[in-house]
Amino acid sequence: MKYLAVLGLCVLSSPVWADDSTIPLKCRPSAALDSPQCADILEKRFDVRNLKANRRDAVANEALKKEILASKTMTGETIGDALTYMASHSPFVAKTWSFVYSRSGVEYAVLSYEQKTDKPESPDQIADQNFLAYDDDHDADGAASIDRSQAVGELAWQVTGKSFQPRGYFARMIALGAKAFTWAANDGAKGFDNSGYNADLEQDFSWFKDLDAGGRKLSEIADPSAPNMTFFSYADNSYVVQSPSFSCPGQTAGLFVIQAPDCEKQAAAAKDAEGRVLPFKIIVAERNSAYQNNMVAADVAISVDGGQPMDWVATGVYVAEHSIVRDVTFATVGVFITNPWGDDPPQEATQLAKIYYAPDPSQSPWKDKWSYIGATAASSLADVEFDRLSNDLLDANVADPEVRQNRADAAAKRIVIKKYKLPKTWEPREEFLMNDEEPDRDHLHVVVPDDTAVATSMAALSQCLTSDDGNALIRGCPDSSPQN
Repeated sequence: MKYLAVLGLCVLSSPVWADDSTIPLKCRPSAALDSPQCADILEKRFDVRNLKANRRDAVANEALKKEILASKTMTGETIGDALTYMASHSPFVAKTWSFVYSRSGVEYAVLSYEQKTDKPESPDQIADQNFLAYDDDHDADGAASIDRSQAVGELAWQVTGKSFQPRGYFARMIALGAKAFTWAANDGAKGFDNSGYNADLEQDFSWFKDLDAGGRKLSEIADPSAPNMTFFSYADNSYVVQSPSFSCPGQTAGLFVIQAPDCEKQAAAAKDAEGRVLPFKIIVAERNSAYQNNMVAADVAISVDGGQPMDWVATGVYVAEHSIVRDVTFATVGVFITNPWGDDPPQEATQLAKIYYAPDPSQSPWKDKWSYIGATAASSLADVEFDRLSNDLLDANVADPEVRQNRADAAAKRIVIKKYKLPKTWEPREEFLMNDEEPDRDHLHVVVPDDTAVATSMAALSQCLTSDDGNALIRGCPDSSPQN
């Protein structure tokens, strides 16, 4: 029964969020990994924490390695057996163990694998490996979460006492067995130069016959010879087999879902939704001819007051459809909250919707006719101003990055609290999320109010996009944001 723990079927409590209070608030979300101001702060704290923890747990971690390697997969082999099989049936071999400690206090055992021809890494190279992705593991469902990680060449298990469970795609694949993991390792190498990828393995799903699917073999339910087959896993430790020859909705058999491609997306897109077009002000509305092959873009940014998430999307969609004028072949529309900075970056706190529309996709940079995402909530002006001030107030004369960011955050909070008359306990919004599962255009019902405000906005848009003001490449109403 030990393989159940490896598959994550035993229920373990989620890590308690015990964030390091010395890290500035704005550097705690996972998105802060992309912030230059936060990078050196996070890395410094991460390195110190992991050096101490690895020294403390050296003996326990050696025992943990043996436990993981001896644990059973679904097909009965041990993890160690699966790694040996991979080494004898592919150009890949397991290389280095690392033990990583996130700021929430959770430990991760990470095993890297590489091509046999790769030169062995020196201790200094191993120490320099970037495991910062494990530092902020709070958001278990986010797009960048550890559970959704598909980091090639990396197996990770979350450690809870003497128990462990797979985290990320490749650890979940080795939990199935040796052949499944070898297939996954090969698939992960696809598209990289000199990666060891073997095209002959891509459509070899003969290992389905070894997997139990609710009392039957997976091969009895999902034909291993089905055309254009793909196989992947979800963060909840379920697995998906897809082929155009299968149907929607999918069939569930044990841990496996057998379905046609994009069933979830089709279901979400088929749900009817309604949004009202809001009156708007134009930030920028131009025809941009600086593209090849006679493509011309309508670059539009507008601001709105109030409304709900589907209203923001509907407004952007309506504007995009009415931006295909004169020689325009495709449109991009950004919808923003009304704010003093318009569409100036950073846009995470100000953007409500982003729309791409191409009546003829061959006359655009994209292959789809429509693509759009919308915010789940609108930020307050206080959140927006804090986000900007906490960057603007960084003092380059302060050497310590933690002290520098903490001082900037504290100063920004004081200014924002005073300006907007907020309680002293006010805290800025930490994350700005966009919804990428919107209904498709056929199921989005755009309601256009019969009032003069919307009509006035649309007339102004038309005037801008049909104007000849500007130069040979860009014509219309230029960006009215303060810095432009």
